[in-house]
Amino acid sequence: PTLYGGAVELCEGIAAAEGPLLVITGESDPICPPKAGEVALERWGHIDRQSIRAPGSHFDLVLGEHAPQRVFEPLGAWLSERRQLAWGQATS
Repeated sequence: PTLYGGAVELCEGIAAAEGPLLVITGESDPICPPKAGEVALERWGHIDRQSIRAPGSHFDLVLGEHAPQRVFEPLGAWLSERRQLAWGQATS
């Protein structure tokens, strides 16, 4: 995917990524369509890559009524798993 009529390549260099990636997209997001997230996920250079696709648009992901259950809880779990893998700390 690109911005500004192809002048900026959004995925340039991500094949060399050395860390985990969690892509969060809204099913009807006009700002970052799900396809853009899929492309980033496919091209990401690290083996640890996952996605969350929630109903709604860009702002629904953060401000929507169901954001805590659909986005924040899975995000927290994902971060907790990475913390445990990196530092061996028990999750709470």
